[in-house]
Amino acid sequence: METPASVHHIIPSSRPKAMNRRDPVTLFGVVEGNQVDPVAPGVIRFEVTESDLTLTAFCTFPDYGYHIMGAHHGDFHPDGVHIYVGSAEGHTFVINKDTMTVVAEIETGAGNGHTHFVPERNIAIAINHDDTFVTVIDTQTHSFLKDIGVTIPAEPGRKAQGHTTGVSPDQRFFYGTASDAGFFFEIDLDELE
Repeated sequence: METPASVHHIIPSSRPKAMNRRDPVTLFGVVEGNQVDPVAPGVIRFEVTESDLTLTAFCTFPDYGYHIMGAHHGDFHPDGVHIYVGSAEGHTFVINKDTMTVVAEIETGAGNGHTHFVPERNIAIAINHDDTFVTVIDTQTHSFLKDIGVTIPAEPGRKAQGHTTGVSPDQRFFYGTASDAGFFFEIDLDELE
């Protein structure tokens, strides 16, 4: 199966356990985009069968300058319908997986790459690899809530924030890393500080 540009991340959809292994499976891929051709970043939907891969849809992101855009990772919203994907120029795009359309755009920080959902609080936290803050998103309205400063600017060519994040078992604290600065940070989710 050919793709519009390089695919950086595969987002699996859930499959009921009772399904026959030979039944088709729908998957989603984050298309990074191509700054040379140019090809817009976005999300593809494709079907996997026992003997074939078939591209069924491609949702492109709005043009904020394809020469600076670049999609990274995608994550399913807890509702199972929406996919959040960050882009390098500083947006999180919300895609409806059924219609394969962008239903919301949320301003975030540079190098937006990962979204960590905290369903019990109806929020998500976007990691901005190339910025000094994380962005808190209201997942009920797919809208911006707050930026929270977590680090200092990184040295050129290095990432300010790491990839992997976590939430405490009681859903009170969010944890991440300031990669270049070399420390962990903790955010109080009651105070969003």
